[in-house]
Amino acid sequence: MICIFSPAGSLTGGTYRSLRSMLGFPRGEYMLFMPIDVKQSIADLIVRNFGRYSPLYSLVAEAEELEPLGICKGDRHCYRKYGMYLTKRAVIAGCDFLYIPHEHPYVPLGFSAVKWTMQLQVPPCFTSPRLQTRG
Repeated sequence: MICIFSPAGSLTGGTYRSLRSMLGFPRGEYMLFMPIDVKQSIADLIVRNFGRYSPLYSLVAEAEELEPLGICKGDRHCYRKYGMYLTKRAVIAGCDFLYIPHEHPYVPLGFSAVKWTMQLQVPPCFTSPRLQTRG
């Protein structure tokens, strides 16, 4: 089973696109994990913007709840421990693969015993040859 970990607590364009893409996945073929603080924040934003009967709300409401991610507040060692906790939960749930659709630099440092990948949300840089400087 593919498991998805969503650590993004605001409804930005990247978060919205990630959630919308999950609606196209076959039900029962994946599991969404969200920290409880992230889940509550996103659910509130979805209700305010789209209503309680939105498919996005159902998706978030059905997500597996994890310990709050906000407890780490920038502490990379705490994020690493959170990654170890997430790995344990993923293995217990039967996850073969863990996907993180948002860049989070420290949580994966705690991963073990599960294959994973992360989508970097940093857009590629494009420039005109005229704007390039020469050294």
